[in-house]
Amino acid sequence: MRVLAVGVHTPLGTTPDALWDAIEAGRDGFVDVERFAVDGLPGCVASAFSAEQVAEALRATGQEDPALAYGVSAGRAALAGCDADQLARTVLVCATSAGAADLHQRYDRLRTTDPTTAARLRRGGAFAGFGRTLAAALGVRLITTASTACASGGHALGLAADLLREGVADRALVVGADSVHPWLFAGFHSVGALARGRCAPFGEHFGMALGEGGGAVLLAAGDGPALGHLLGWGGSCDAYHVTSPDPRGEGMGRSLRAALADAGLRPDEVDAYNAHGTGTEANDPAETHAVREVLGQVPVSATKSQLGHTQGAAGVLEAIVALWGLRRQVLPPSLRSVPARRIAPADTVPVARPHPCRVALSHSAAFGGTNVTVALGLEPRPRAERPSEPVYVAGVGAVGPFGSSAGHALEPVGEPPVAPRVRVPRADPVSALLGQAVGAALADAGLQGTLDDVGLVVGMSDGPQSSIRRFVDSCDQDGPARASAAAFGRMVLNAPAGVAATASQVRGPNLTVWGERDAGAQAVLAAARLLRQHAELAGVVAAGADEVGHLSRDRAEAGELPAPPVGAASALVLCRRPGPVVLAGEATGTALEAVVAEALGGTTPDRVIDAAVVSKLGHAPAASGALACAAAVEWIRAGRAATVLVVAGSEGVVCALLFAATDRAIESPRGQR
Repeated sequence: MRVLAVGVHTPLGTTPDALWDAIEAGRDGFVDVERFAVDGLPGCVASAFSAEQVAEALRATGQEDPALAYGVSAGRAALAGCDADQLARTVLVCATSAGAADLHQRYDRLRTTDPTTAARLRRGGAFAGFGRTLAAALGVRLITTASTACASGGHALGLAADLLREGVADRALVVGADSVHPWLFAGFHSVGALARGRCAPFGEHFGMALGEGGGAVLLAAGDGPALGHLLGWGGSCDAYHVTSPDPRGEGMGRSLRAALADAGLRPDEVDAYNAHGTGTEANDPAETHAVREVLGQVPVSATKSQLGHTQGAAGVLEAIVALWGLRRQVLPPSLRSVPARRIAPADTVPVARPHPCRVALSHSAAFGGTNVTVALGLEPRPRAERPSEPVYVAGVGAVGPFGSSAGHALEPVGEPPVAPRVRVPRADPVSALLGQAVGAALADAGLQGTLDDVGLVVGMSDGPQSSIRRFVDSCDQDGPARASAAAFGRMVLNAPAGVAATASQVRGPNLTVWGERDAGAQAVLAAARLLRQHAELAGVVAAGADEVGHLSRDRAEAGELPAPPVGAASALVLCRRPGPVVLAGEATGTALEAVVAEALGGTTPDRVIDAAVVSKLGHAPAASGALACAAAVEWIRAGRAATVLVVAGSEGVVCALLFAATDRAIESPRGQR
């Protein structure tokens, strides 16, 4: 994929060249954060903007939240050269970990005292509307939002690459954004990861330091002028622990190998490596093992030593730094990496230095054990065309008040099947539901054991509300210095996906997409693209899950829901192995009629399931799309329909998926992409 333009908004620079100049000169953006206080912590050092700079960014972008302002600023810079026609052909893939954290905190403070203002924040960009708000400000169409905590930016780049490969759009804008926030300081302090000052990746002082900002990359397929190229990407899941990486680095190593395979690269062709490099006692040795095993003696740079850990923006910003290093033929530094700790790469590039570079890898990791690696190059590399293989549905699973059968919930006939019980230890409600649904779908597909070649894509809406509530209450009641470490590790949106992957040992790419009523359907679409574009995968599980918590109860009390909120989850196993049900058509966009027509490709379906109807049985916004897809599969397998169209959507995003009996799909004029 060609990189057409980039945009940045960071404390070290708000243009790519200014940022690079600071990087090459060895400057960092760390300051004592003074725009808010975190009582009880020894200090709050971060690469952060001043209160005056934040106010100016909010004013210039017309936003109410710093993260949104950083994303809009970076996105506008990347789109600056686009005309109206090019904007109309550009889609947005967003990346964030905490989203609009300031708005979220304002909402939480007002939800009981000023419900009118709280409702406005809730319906705006405070939660799953983050991507929709960003898209509206940039004048482009939102496709999806990746929210895999600290790996979000890398996953967004990968999702965008797969979209372009499949011809879903001509251009894709990837925007990653997050801000520093008191809850982040409290949380990382609670798990013992926070440094007392500037971080020193691979150096003798342990601990991470936070950062904030936004980064944007405009990608396009085909030939033509480019700043550089996104050559490929790969992902994996440790399936090991909620917050700690596999200490052997095996999961990270699988991610590196997957990226090399996707880009058609040999390890000896990699000239530079931009590490996740948080500086923590757990991450750096694990990453060192992975790099040694896969890449050997490659120079290792750690951009977090200068930008801090920018969370969901990290993967985008660090890819930009890695690309600029290729363009300038200079290795970016790992500040404070000397003297090195006992387990560290042989060459941590303590100061920037000239180096012949044509190819670089940039790696990110996150809570839940998810890993992602992107490969960047100065020149394009020919990529073998993937054959147009059908995507079959090998198994489905559902749990919740609907029972274990989504199809039976919509149209009861006889006794519903009994789903196998899957043990999901030490899980909050949404993680338990998701783990059980994923396990049931894998059992239905006949898959068990360690599944290195199976991925997982999960749709989330309100996410793990009980863990969010528990963490925020612990900050308020016990003070930031005594915030709940257990709740912090489970409150990120991708934590349930990590729990589910660990319970079933699903160790392929692990992604979470954040949406509204389209989240479950978006997960199915992303899973299908992932399977088609990555030959090493035998299958991908697509799922959606919801629990009942303070956010859903607030919506119900405000009369915003079509039915009482419920906890539910559903999952589908997509694979290449021929089976009775095939995904025969798919589309996403903004206009319902056009999206449906594209998905149908001239076919007239026997049945139509609107995910909104599923929600009326009990409101589960992320699960409803996946439940509708599972019901379609069950109806076809039972012989009650040959083709079923599923439609799911929310404000600004509509998804349509056509499932068909395999013999009917072969005759379909559309077939597979």
